[in-house]
Amino acid sequence: MTLGYKGTIRLMNKKDQQMEIGRRICEYRNKASMTQMDLAVLVGSSPVHICRIEGGTRDIMFSTAIKLAKALSIQIDDLVPEQLSR
Repeated sequence: MTLGYKGTIRLMNKKDQQMEIGRRICEYRNKASMTQMDLAVLVGSSPVHICRIEGGTRDIMFSTAIKLAKALSIQIDDLVPEQLSR
C-alpha cells in the first residue's frame, strides 16, 4: 500500500501483488537454503513453475500457496502482502 496523490491510499495492482508474493517465496526459500528444484520436489511442481511464481509472471493458486508455506515451514500469512490480509 502506498500513498497516492493528496494522501489517498493506492492499493497494489494484481501484478504488484504477484511480484510481492513471489519475492517473499524466494526470500523464505533462500532462508531455508533450498533451490527452486528442492522446493518444486516438495510441493509436487516443476522448478520452472516455481521460477515463474517467484518472478511474478505466474498466478499462484491457493492450494499451491498452502503447499509452499508448508514446505517452507511458514504460515500462509507470511506470503501475503499486508494490504491483502486485512
